[in-house]
Amino acid sequence: MGAIDVVFAVLLGLSIVWGFWRGLTRELVSMIAWVIIGVLVYRYSSWVGQWLPFEAPPVVHVAVGAGVIVVLGVIAAAIIGRLLRSAVTASKLAGADRVLGALFGAARGALVMLLIAALVVEAGFSDTHVWRNSASGPYLEHVWHWMAGTVPNHRVPLVMVSGG
Repeated sequence: MGAIDVVFAVLLGLSIVWGFWRGLTRELVSMIAWVIIGVLVYRYSSWVGQWLPFEAPPVVHVAVGAGVIVVLGVIAAAIIGRLLRSAVTASKLAGADRVLGALFGAARGALVMLLIAALVVEAGFSDTHVWRNSASGPYLEHVWHWMAGTVPNHRVPLVMVSGG
């Protein structure tokens, strides 16, 4: 087991423990909330930034507007997550919620490992000694190449922040 494998094992273990501790309900609320927050930031950060009571370059207004949306979204998600968690606990499904949360954590950990492998491959570091001598690196690289071959070659355009 190489250094990469140890890092991946720790990452996967922490993700499983985190998922077990939070439970599936809070994990799903969190994931859905981050998607919604991302959409809201993308669509409304410049609009929120226009209402800020200070003079600054437009990029600052957009950044602060995005920050306001993120903070309010995280607060709302935390409240909703706690309410749903209380309902799950009251319904005696807390054990199942935690086990399913651990499974969700395992899936999330595997996805993070795959994203790290994608970064390693795309950055050209997959030929390094450390990567090649790991048990998981070449396997994840193979999965990444398979996935990259099944997805159409679309590039996501960078979002440009304009002054207007």
